[in-house]
Amino acid sequence: MKLHLLVATAFVGVALAQDPGAGPGFSMRRAAPTFDSLKTYLSLSDSQLSSLRNLRQQQMEANRTTFQEMRTKARALHQQLQAGTTDANAVGSAVLELHALKKKMRDSNASYRTQALALLTDDQKAKLKTLEDAAALHDEVRQAAALNLLAMPERPEMMMMGDGPFGMGMPHAPARRPMRRR
Repeated sequence: MKLHLLVATAFVGVALAQDPGAGPGFSMRRAAPTFDSLKTYLSLSDSQLSSLRNLRQQQMEANRTTFQEMRTKARALHQQLQAGTTDANAVGSAVLELHALKKKMRDSNASYRTQALALLTDDQKAKLKTLEDAAALHDEVRQAAALNLLAMPERPEMMMMGDGPFGMGMPHAPARRPMRRR
């Protein structure tokens, strides 16, 4: 067990010590998406993609305050519950406030989605519907792949470093069950 911890600590230390932009391997920093595949699939123009990115940025900025308020209220509710509060009115009020903020966020997101969809042509909207239908099958695809009924395409972003286990060809380390003490 100590050896596993030592190896993991050394691996993380080496990874963090590297310059994120230097050489092969992986970085703790996530690269900004390029949307190349979506641009090709939907035949988006550069202007459309730029407008969609700007609209998304506006959405994130507009929702930032609401999101921060939701996070603050959720933490406060969690702390109340962890402290064993018996004040049902305070808990109920906090839950209702969180619900109202979630609705505000959903309404804002729906407004921005409507604006984004307005940037697409009818042909692009039809292709987007195909993507929506495919996304609805996410669980089925994952489960079929788990039963080896579907071969999953290799995705370079899931590869860590080279071939083999633990960053050598496997997209992630296998899940380990906690050991039971008898």
